[in-house]
Amino acid sequence: MYSKEDIQAHKASIAKGRTAQVLEELAQLGGDTPSEIILLNNRIKELNRNKVNGILANEEIELERIRITHSLLLFLEETNLSSKKNDEVVLRKSTQSVGGILSILILSMSVLGYLFFNQEGVALKVGMYLLMLFGFSMLCFNLIKSTDSVQ
Repeated sequence: MYSKEDIQAHKASIAKGRTAQVLEELAQLGGDTPSEIILLNNRIKELNRNKVNGILANEEIELERIRITHSLLLFLEETNLSSKKNDEVVLRKSTQSVGGILSILILSMSVLGYLFFNQEGVALKVGMYLLMLFGFSMLCFNLIKSTDSVQ
C-alpha cells in the first residue's frame, strides 16, 4: 500500500513535528484509507480545535499530541513490516512455481526422450540422464522450499 520511501518520508516529517500534515496526506490518499488514519486525523483536528478554544491545558494538549504521534508511528511501522512480509511471500511463491514448472518440464523431457530416441539402447541412456536431471531438480526445489520455510 505504502512504499518504503513514503514511510521513511512520513517518519522524517513526524520527527520535524508535522504529524498533522502527515495525517492529512495519508487521509487524502483516498480509496481504501485505513480507518486508523481517519480516526487519528479526526483526533488531531479535535485537539487543534480544543487548543484554539482554550478548552485543554498545554500539558494535556502535548500529552494527547504525543499519544497521536505514537499511534501514527506504530501504524507506519506495522505497514512497513506487512509490506516486507508481502514481498517475502511473493518471492517464495515465485520460487515455488519456477521449481514446479522446471520439474514438470524435465519429467516431460525424460518421457519424450524415452519415446523418440528408442533405438538400440540410446533411449535408455537418454531416459536415465533425464530422470537423473529430474531427480536433481526435485532435490534443489525441496532444498529451496525448506530454506524458505526456515526463514
